[in-house]
Amino acid sequence: MNAKARASSLLDPVSSRPWIQALLISLGGLLVFVIFWFMYVMVYMGVERVFFTQRPDRMPAGLVRNLSVALSWILYCLVLRSPTSHVIRATLLVGPMAASIAALVLALYLYPVAAALAVGGLTVCAYLLLRYTKSNWMYYFATLIAAGLGIFYAWPRA
Repeated sequence: MNAKARASSLLDPVSSRPWIQALLISLGGLLVFVIFWFMYVMVYMGVERVFFTQRPDRMPAGLVRNLSVALSWILYCLVLRSPTSHVIRATLLVGPMAASIAALVLALYLYPVAAALAVGGLTVCAYLLLRYTKSNWMYYFATLIAAGLGIFYAWPRA
C-alpha cells in the first residue's frame, strides 16, 4: 500500500460521513477566522506602533483591514491551485469570506440597513458563483458559516 492509498484510507471515515465534514468545516473555519483576526491585529498594532506613535487616531484602520482581506483572498486563491481536498479548501474559505463580510459591515457601521443589504448581496454573489462553478456542497456550507461569523463579529451592538 503506497502513501497516497494510506492517506486516502485514513480519510475514508471523514469522506463517508457528511456530518463529520460539516463539523470539521465549522470548527476549522472558526479556527481559520481566529488566526486571521490575530494576524490582522498584529499587523495593525505593528503599523500603528511604527508609523503612528504620536497620533494613533490617525491610523487608517479601514485601509489596513481591506488590505488584509485582499491578502487573505490572494492566499486562498493559491490554495485553490494546490491538490487539496474539498474539506480543507472549504475550511480555508471561511477565513477570507468571514473577513470580507466583517470588513463590509465595519465599513458601513453607521448604516446598518446598508450593511445588511451589502452582506446579503455579497452572500448571494458567492452563492451564484458557487452554483455557476458547480461546487461541492461543502463550499456552500462554508459560505454560510463565514456569513454567520462575519456578522456575529462585526455587527453593531447596542
